[in-house]
Amino acid sequence: MIAHEPDIELVAQPASEAEAWQVIAEKPTDVVALSTIAVPDAADLAVRLRRAHPQLGIVLIGDTDDALLLWALQTGLSALLSWSASPAQIIATVRHAAVSPAGFTASGLAGAIAREDVRLTTLTSREAQILCHLQAGTPTDGIAADLHLSVSTVRTYIARLYAKLGAGSRRHALDIAHDQELL
Repeated sequence: MIAHEPDIELVAQPASEAEAWQVIAEKPTDVVALSTIAVPDAADLAVRLRRAHPQLGIVLIGDTDDALLLWALQTGLSALLSWSASPAQIIATVRHAAVSPAGFTASGLAGAIAREDVRLTTLTSREAQILCHLQAGTPTDGIAADLHLSVSTVRTYIARLYAKLGAGSRRHALDIAHDQELL
């Protein structure tokens, strides 16, 4: 399909990772499209290619669940396409990756980001209990005793709270929780 586009030259269709590295080293290559079915470790290969060739457009074709979408965005890939992408979407994505290798595109990205934001700021009932104890100044062992949990479990909940809130300390977590009206 790509080979039939007048403005796109299909340089190669490597059968292995080693062959892909060789093609990239020997021929001018603007975009690499990796299939997670054809290349089982395509995601790992994409990361290594990004490190070695920052100006290379990298398109990953595979599942497009929220976790993979956010990972591809954070990793610096050029695009993530689902298996159900139309030929026109594939061509447009390859063209995008060629001219903007650092500009990420993927269908469903906005929804994935919104769902991630909600997940990160929505506290479980146990996390809310821990947060209230933190606000009251209860030490970790006191929280554990009050909630009938181990100290280790309470520390895990506190670490999750810090991660969800983007906090580095108890005081910072409480400040953020007040700002977000979680208390």
